[in-house]
Amino acid sequence: MAKQEKITVRAQCGDCGGTKIYVGLECHDGAGMVCANCEGKGWVPITYTPFIAPKKRNDVKRVFEAQKYRTFYPTDHTFEDGKTVNYSEFGCTYEEWENGATPKPWPKDTPIE
Repeated sequence: MAKQEKITVRAQCGDCGGTKIYVGLECHDGAGMVCANCEGKGWVPITYTPFIAPKKRNDVKRVFEAQKYRTFYPTDHTFEDGKTVNYSEFGCTYEEWENGATPKPWPKDTPIE
């Protein structure tokens, strides 16, 4: 696969709104200053890599739905306190995910490990 080229475009400056002049708390009675963010150009460069297709991951075995404050393991796991969490009952394998499966969600009342 060929290396994907990055694209740089001009985007309106968020600090001055494209006016090239910044007016903030320190500017009074009609004073303004050359925008420091865009250096008085009115625009800032944004560089990005266009999305062509999803990339493969070789380090993921199991996929879970997005969730904050939870620990995840690809297989069932026993913690130091002796509690075992059956991670294999939730989510889906990476291969299933790649083939369009939706990860099986955690029950709403499941405590966070």
